[in-house]
Amino acid sequence: MSARGDIRSGLIPAVLAVGSNLGRLLEHEEMVWSSPTFTGARHTIVLEFKGEREVQAGVRFAARLPTHEFMLAGHKVCEAKIIRSHFGMLPHKRLEIEAEIAMVEDARLMRPTASLLEDCT
Repeated sequence: MSARGDIRSGLIPAVLAVGSNLGRLLEHEEMVWSSPTFTGARHTIVLEFKGEREVQAGVRFAARLPTHEFMLAGHKVCEAKIIRSHFGMLPHKRLEIEAEIAMVEDARLMRPTASLLEDCT
């Protein structure tokens, strides 16, 4: 499996865990990018939280995501943010959240002399 395939399979469960595993994945898009020094991707993820308890977990998810420290082997999260949220009441409480997560591959694993200090700017 490629490094990108590994991160896709590891990122989604990690994101769902931030929402107490009460959200449901609706969409996941990945835009890969690279520079001479780094390779990374911007992930756009849409989650649905349906029901009273689930919506409360979704609100906590939105508050926690930007500062959550993801532990994903070989990758570093540069930025995690909420892009959009939509709350509905009928027929049941429902919260839909779109998040964006920018990541880079940990260059130290690819090139021992590379630094991650400038990777996310």
